[in-house]
Amino acid sequence: MPVRSSRHRALSVASILALASACKPHAHAPPEPAHGRFSIHEWGLVAVDIATPAHADLAAGTLHGHPSAGSGGFGTGSGYKPVLYVHLDEGVREARLSLAVGIGADHVPEHFPPASLDAAALRFGPIRATRGACVPARLLPVPTPDSRACQTADGFCEAAEIPRYTGERDVCLSTHGQTSELLFYRARGLDLSALPLTLAYDDGAYVLRRAPNAAIAGPVLFITNAASGPTLRVLPPTSASGPIDPNARTISSGEARALLLGYARSLGLANAEAEAMIDAWAPAIFDTCHRSGAEASGTPPTSLLEADNSLLYFAPRALVDAVLPLTTDPPAHAIERAFLIRVVDSSRPTAIGGYHSTGLGSWNPAVVRLRNSSVAVRGPLSRDQVRRVVLRNISQLQHCYEVGLQEVPDLAGYVTLEFTIGPEGSATQSHVEETTLDRPSVERCLSGAVRRWAFPVVEGAMEPTVASMPFVLAVPSTQ
Repeated sequence: MPVRSSRHRALSVASILALASACKPHAHAPPEPAHGRFSIHEWGLVAVDIATPAHADLAAGTLHGHPSAGSGGFGTGSGYKPVLYVHLDEGVREARLSLAVGIGADHVPEHFPPASLDAAALRFGPIRATRGACVPARLLPVPTPDSRACQTADGFCEAAEIPRYTGERDVCLSTHGQTSELLFYRARGLDLSALPLTLAYDDGAYVLRRAPNAAIAGPVLFITNAASGPTLRVLPPTSASGPIDPNARTISSGEARALLLGYARSLGLANAEAEAMIDAWAPAIFDTCHRSGAEASGTPPTSLLEADNSLLYFAPRALVDAVLPLTTDPPAHAIERAFLIRVVDSSRPTAIGGYHSTGLGSWNPAVVRLRNSSVAVRGPLSRDQVRRVVLRNISQLQHCYEVGLQEVPDLAGYVTLEFTIGPEGSATQSHVEETTLDRPSVERCLSGAVRRWAFPVVEGAMEPTVASMPFVLAVPSTQ
């Protein structure tokens, strides 16, 4: 996640909190707080959709299977959330600072906690950073999907997901009377025309396009998602422009996670921060997250959704600093920034899964669509929590449908699945409640898939959750 845009105004630095006036020394005088002896750690994600040029999305994570009504792509950014942590130098118990990002109000749909925002910059502060974890009862409540703070101009609220991105919990931040463990903002409309690596689709194959003199460090992955799971190919950071090698070395999701985690740590992130960063992509790339909790709400841009084909690599630091100039007052001891860039193509699903042959030499997408208006959930888990897991795993239902299409090319209809989720998060029962398919083999496959899914665990819950989920199964010509 990093880069800086020349079209943004120079950053105006917020004035530092005035030092407390010196007191005459006496036996009980408290020590003067240390100032300036701190560092900043930041991570974020940059997402670009080549299907819709002149737009890009920069955010905390991808949302697997979420219904989308946005756009993303090249040139300018339209959605971004870095997460920032403050660390005190060894031996320092307190520091006071202000932090500013050189991006104007037109580009920031949300931020947390309260900050000042004008045409030139987003400014957090004055901030009092104290060593030790925050007292939970004093933490500023994180926005929820129903709160006013989540009613953003673009209808997408990433702030609701903040609890999943806590870091080392070794410093507590207070600003404007509010206490927080971290800082965050999401931005839109950034200049991303200088990305060092991009994708293109040319003559039936994906092509890597490299900017002149582009220097890339760290792992570069080309990811193809299918019903059977992701295929992750490792590309050399020095790869020249040209078709992506289909014989490039493949690695497992676990190996890819370890590779990305290792490089994020090498960029200066603490262990918990690197875990939070990589987990932000887990639903779309690694299938499961190591962390659980609240998720972003609303309709995300297309480039943040699960994609059948994507390119993933770490942004050069110079790119991050150019697009999002970050300063502190007083100057930080160090500023560490780690950003992943994800380039996707939402217009061209892969032919490995997700497609149904028409017999005419062409391919039509086999669609399994959840009818959101008729979803019913009762129990400890919320409707949205269950729905997100269903959408995250809907490719498994699609696979069942594709198998049926091989036997009955015009198969289409409606299926309602009812399933019970135990307090431990597993689906203990699943069956077809209603169907118009009249295809028992497909119906058994659909209900069986649900029993393999992992749902959130609600702490202290004793009762199960019962969900009823209606689906439409069709190819374009039969919808």
